[in-house]
Amino acid sequence: MEYYYQKLSSGGKSFYRRLLSAIAERKSHVSGSPLLTKDAFAATVQAVNYDHPELFYVNFQKQSYLHDYRGYTLQLEYLYPPAAAEALKQQIDARADAIIKAIGVDRMRPSYIQYQILHDQLLHAVRYDSSAPSNSRANLEAHTIAGVFLSHAAVCEGIAKAFKYLCDKANLFCMLVSGSSADSQTGQIVSHAWNIVKLNDGFAHMDVTWDINVSTHSHFDRYDYFCISDEDTKLDHTYSDTPPCISSSHSYFVSKKAMISSLSGLEPFLSAKMAAQEEVIYFKLKRNSSLTRADALQIAELVEKAANKYCTNGYTYSASFNEKQNIFFFRFTYRYPRY
Repeated sequence: MEYYYQKLSSGGKSFYRRLLSAIAERKSHVSGSPLLTKDAFAATVQAVNYDHPELFYVNFQKQSYLHDYRGYTLQLEYLYPPAAAEALKQQIDARADAIIKAIGVDRMRPSYIQYQILHDQLLHAVRYDSSAPSNSRANLEAHTIAGVFLSHAAVCEGIAKAFKYLCDKANLFCMLVSGSSADSQTGQIVSHAWNIVKLNDGFAHMDVTWDINVSTHSHFDRYDYFCISDEDTKLDHTYSDTPPCISSSHSYFVSKKAMISSLSGLEPFLSAKMAAQEEVIYFKLKRNSSLTRADALQIAELVEKAANKYCTNGYTYSASFNEKQNIFFFRFTYRYPRY
């Protein structure tokens, strides 16, 4: 699905097709129209990069431009020789096709279920490669689907491209989004990439990378950033010029009835979970602004109060708090009586 192609001018669209042909022919350079500005030229290269994750063998991280009276020229660099790239593509397709089979032959199932299957497959198949920036070769691969499907380690761009690659194969709408986000540990603003998907009631954000990170930390499949709205995404992501994402009806917390409207509504929710002695209690508190650490402590006290009431034989628990998203994760280990 060529979302970014549709947004280009007629001159940009012409260069877009010329660039794809040049890559297919393994040319060393390709020129745009003299009428294309530098910004339009760069936007077209980025459009090809984001629309075509299968071009993993092109070094889009290094973009060298030349300029003269004929316009801008892109110097193309390839990460692998043609034969090696084709062999790697066959391996990638074999693994991607195996994942697609997990969706099954029933294409009548809701699209959000298909997105969830692909999301979960990546959760289990790849880890975030925090070492990539210090390893130049690994860093190049980590930005591509090769990092995901072959090395099982990638950064956000590679993971977002892999998710789109799977969606394209499954005939599901998916586009890449680039912007920035606040690192959950340091608070530092960093460049980031994720996806937007299309559901029956509109568009929604899907940040598989951040779900991988929180899942790794919690040792549990988490959906903090699964099918969420602009309202929630903008709490810790910055971006522009994307389709409006106003619905969160297919987010994990809405679908699981774990979206709590207020602290007063939290107590019956916790009581029901504790009475059933569920091992994982995972919910989102809907508030107009981010919670403070004091709020988080108050909620932890409510959890402990419910646990003490219903778990008379004792328990231990670990907790995780997604501060920006008001999401709480508790894992309990119950002590059962001996007979």
